[in-house]
Amino acid sequence: MPDWNTKLREARERLGLSRVALAKRCGLSAESLRSYELGRRRPTREHLSHLLTYMEMDVPSRNFLLANAGFAPETPVDRFPEPNIPLKEAVQMVRRRPWPTFLLNQRAEVLALSGPAGPLVGVSDEGLKLLGRRRSILTATTRRAIVSQSENWDQLVLGIIASFKAGVPEEPSLDEPGPYLTAILKQICAGDPALVVRFAKLWETTPPFRGRMTGLVYPTVWRTAVGTIRFSCLISCLNTEVGLYAHTWIPADSRAHLLLEKLLAEPLKTPKREPSSRTRRRTAKTR
Repeated sequence: MPDWNTKLREARERLGLSRVALAKRCGLSAESLRSYELGRRRPTREHLSHLLTYMEMDVPSRNFLLANAGFAPETPVDRFPEPNIPLKEAVQMVRRRPWPTFLLNQRAEVLALSGPAGPLVGVSDEGLKLLGRRRSILTATTRRAIVSQSENWDQLVLGIIASFKAGVPEEPSLDEPGPYLTAILKQICAGDPALVVRFAKLWETTPPFRGRMTGLVYPTVWRTAVGTIRFSCLISCLNTEVGLYAHTWIPADSRAHLLLEKLLAEPLKTPKREPSSRTRRRTAKTR
């Protein structure tokens, strides 16, 4: 690894500036800058910081130069800024994940799936587009076709509600929901009536999540055609500005790994669409 003075020279050369040009713009003499780059003199912290700011050096490089020149770094060297990956890039990143991964935003809307996620929930990434704009994961919490696959339904729904309330603080009430939540509730109420009641109870008793989601791990026990698979699900933030979170379901043990491989080896079957509550009432009347 080059010394701080060598790295300073390399940064200047990448900008295509001569010592005279850089020194003039930073209010230094060319001879002083030459002495810095040759390691004959050490700049003051003020002069060095000014040079680094002008050259727009990234945080790790900036800290390296400061520390090796004998100054304390501006931020701890073992910390990095939160990522802000653009949505398009985040979608592509999630689709390439080797484990079942779901990309959610702050409103708990599913934006993308990785390839292995499709067989778990019975929908492909292309099929996800057909669900339209209101594809909040909340709408799946009362669907029997999906709920029947979860052995820890209450725990999962509690986490979804907590994160949804944190992301939509202006619309948290079921008594006076805003337009967005009204549209979501309409789809939730179209699910299994018993699950709707359970959902309402969890909603009332679950506070919004107030903490850092990145690094959180929650368990999921998921029933599939090849057996019950246990996952440890890791949350990672891909964009702090708009709130993009990747939920990666990692097999919890060797048996889970084998079952997932077996499941992914089978062709994806599209599940039958669950009838709405209105359709079920009509069917009951005809009987």
